[in-house]
Amino acid sequence: MDELCDLLAQNTLNEKDKDYIIVEEVTQEIIDFYENCCNEQDELSKKDNSGGQLRSKRGHMVEMIAEITMNALSKRINCKSVVECKKGSKDCIEIKSPNGFSKMHQTDRHCYLNNILTLVIECKSYLDSCYYERACMDAKIFKQHDNNISCIVLSLEDSLRYETKNFYDDIFDNCIDSVFYLCEGKRSSSKPIYKKEFKKMLNKDNVSMYVKYLLKHLRFHLVVDEE
Repeated sequence: MDELCDLLAQNTLNEKDKDYIIVEEVTQEIIDFYENCCNEQDELSKKDNSGGQLRSKRGHMVEMIAEITMNALSKRINCKSVVECKKGSKDCIEIKSPNGFSKMHQTDRHCYLNNILTLVIECKSYLDSCYYERACMDAKIFKQHDNNISCIVLSLEDSLRYETKNFYDDIFDNCIDSVFYLCEGKRSSSKPIYKKEFKKMLNKDNVSMYVKYLLKHLRFHLVVDEE
């Protein structure tokens, strides 16, 4: 790995090797960020009546992972385009129905490339049936606005039955392009991962898959921009 980094600094690597290093570095950056957040949450969990604060912090942590990933990737590929990962609550978008009705709509994170919305990310500490139904509905609405927008879900834990996911995918025309679970294994409500004794590490392979997806997304749109 060190040898590859030296070659990267000398700009003598092919694109495949460059991307490997980029994915490794950004993956580790996400893992380090998660570890720091878990340490903070561990201290907070020792206080009385901290459940609400912990739930809020976990949700915010996943949103920050989405933002960190986009910023880290755009920096490492020397992106000359303007890449932004906006908080959806501050970036409501007017969307019109087929019959001309309109509403302001948003999800957790909106990602722009040169002021064009290319990706929306639903961020969850865990993904269950209710959350996935809502995510599918949001994705359906965004694709009504622009079918070229990619819609993904980023979650720490998996609490969604396989059959339920297939049902909603079928009902909502497969509007969710990808779902990423960063932790390994199914969620257990009796073993909250913010507690030290139930803490889950991020699965490096899962994180890498998510980073690779966003890297591919960025490169695709960069090519489109250059054309």
